[in-house]
Amino acid sequence: NTSDIHKGPTYTKVGVVIFLVAYILLTALVAITIRDVGEAPRGENRLYWVIVAAIPLLGVRLLWSLIAIFSHDKKFAIGGGNVWINFGMAVVEEFIIVCMYTISGLTLGR
Repeated sequence: NTSDIHKGPTYTKVGVVIFLVAYILLTALVAITIRDVGEAPRGENRLYWVIVAAIPLLGVRLLWSLIAIFSHDKKFAIGGGNVWINFGMAVVEEFIIVCMYTISGLTLGR
């Protein structure tokens, strides 16, 4: 339906805002949990620190999404924006986070 095409940008904005709320909640939960990290088993303790290291990288990725959706700057456009900005603010962060979680998951015990 052609009228649904006009709803796409609105749904994308809503989705990015939902991710922002989830990011804020995740950051708050990580901050609250820090006092109990010492009681966690050794492997899960490492997993916590991987999550702490991933939070800023997720923040940069989310910032790129927010700028791309809510800004009218052509450099941040989802389609046809600056490739290097996309690479530096989105692709690299996702790659590093996936590597961190994969390595941490492979080193955890059963």
